[in-house]
Amino acid sequence: MVYNLSNLLKTERIVYTGTITEGIVGNPKEANPINAHNQVDKDLNKLIYSSLIQNVNSNKYDLVLASSITKSQDSLTYRIKLKDNIFFQDGKEITSEDVIFSLENNFIDRDFNLEKIDTKNFNLKIKKNINDNIFENLTVGIVPKNTKQELDFSTSLVGSGFFKIKKVTKDTSGNITNITLERHNNGVEKLPYVKNYIVNFYKNDSSAFLALQNKNLDVLGGTSGINIAKIKDDKSLDIQTSNLPNNIALFMNVSNNKFLQDQNLRQILNSSIDRASLVNQVLGGFGKPEANILGENNPQKVALGAGFILENGVLYDGTKKTDQEKDKSTGSKVLKSPVSIKITTIDNKELIETANFVKSAYEKIGVKTNIEIIDRKNVASVVKDRNFEILLFGFSIKNNQDYYSFFHSKERTYPKLNIANFANVKVDKILENPDSSDFLKNLSNELEINLPIIILYKPQYIFTSHLLKQPLINPSIQNEEDRYLNISHWYKEKEYILSFWNKFESLKTLINKFDMTIN
Repeated sequence: MVYNLSNLLKTERIVYTGTITEGIVGNPKEANPINAHNQVDKDLNKLIYSSLIQNVNSNKYDLVLASSITKSQDSLTYRIKLKDNIFFQDGKEITSEDVIFSLENNFIDRDFNLEKIDTKNFNLKIKKNINDNIFENLTVGIVPKNTKQELDFSTSLVGSGFFKIKKVTKDTSGNITNITLERHNNGVEKLPYVKNYIVNFYKNDSSAFLALQNKNLDVLGGTSGINIAKIKDDKSLDIQTSNLPNNIALFMNVSNNKFLQDQNLRQILNSSIDRASLVNQVLGGFGKPEANILGENNPQKVALGAGFILENGVLYDGTKKTDQEKDKSTGSKVLKSPVSIKITTIDNKELIETANFVKSAYEKIGVKTNIEIIDRKNVASVVKDRNFEILLFGFSIKNNQDYYSFFHSKERTYPKLNIANFANVKVDKILENPDSSDFLKNLSNELEINLPIIILYKPQYIFTSHLLKQPLINPSIQNEEDRYLNISHWYKEKEYILSFWNKFESLKTLINKFDMTIN
């Protein structure tokens, strides 16, 4: 055996200490991950609770609370084993009963059943070979069994993650303005280098961005690209971006607008949008312009109705009859009504600016366009009743199977996700074979011909910090809260613990000089 003495001097152990402060826009409401729907709650729950596994990149998963997952030969049963010595923040051991409780309450309408074997093992049985990615069901936060549905963010909250609540500050109205978290050893996670993680909550993006500029925050995530574009040359800031699976698109509800029923018009609306300019103007360049599910920016030109034109906002078609009089000045063309559409979107700065950009593009070709802004909490009601003409919103695609939910004719009834009410036999057949080699190409071609949606861009998640340069977030994340996947490795300050031999400077100099080796 060979021992290099100089290596003894290089076994320095680095300990990172201190506090990191993050700014988040919004106010926390629901501390139970089972009920968490707004992004602020999802962020905090990601810090406070652990899951069986975590999605680190596309369909790549790391084990967290689970030690192994074994699939049966028929692919219908998954045997899941928990790690030993894993604990909630009150010191109680995490058992299969806790996991089963968490999963059953997270997925009321589920396509799987759970069966306890013992305190460390259970089976997840799916009813049939479905298209859904079953592993995504295992990424939810684990709570103690019999946890109440409604929980407050307080120091008594019991989580399963490596951060627990140390302090909560509220304003005179009872709104939480600040939460201090401290690291907790749950028995499985690598302890974060940072001892305390403080989250400050802001009413809007502008106030949070100002706090970052004034160095009252160490990190700020999710701020607008327009803001970041203003400070991208500031060398004191580290700006990192991560691709999201979200696609911002216009969902066409042809049932609520007679003009949208015309495939020719949808093609004109699609091709009239300069997506590159849209991304630069609205996102400050922090996004990818896209015209189809393949990520291409140039809409394909589809030849449809003969003699069809849009002129001064009026549709003319020489092949279709209407109940209006024939326009003498245009010969064979039949005059139709001036085109008018309405775009509905939520009260979100970037989506509103996107809607205004699209409106400007459409009005340049003579299409009268109105914009309706709704509160996020009213989205479910609008979607349920299909109470929109064009809905500007996002849809998330994490794997090929997800397209089935948005475009298959069987997914049209609420609360399923085909909110454009799109039905096409050819598309259905393509969606039912998501593993085929030409799946995306064939699906993209059909969607670009039929245009149930008009895809605009894929946004990037922007994470800005005053921390030392380090890989804070993965190049791609599935959800905004997944920015915390690497939080155990974040640091602000460094403290070096020297090995015993480094205390002897003369010996250190001698060994480094001669690089002595003992055989």
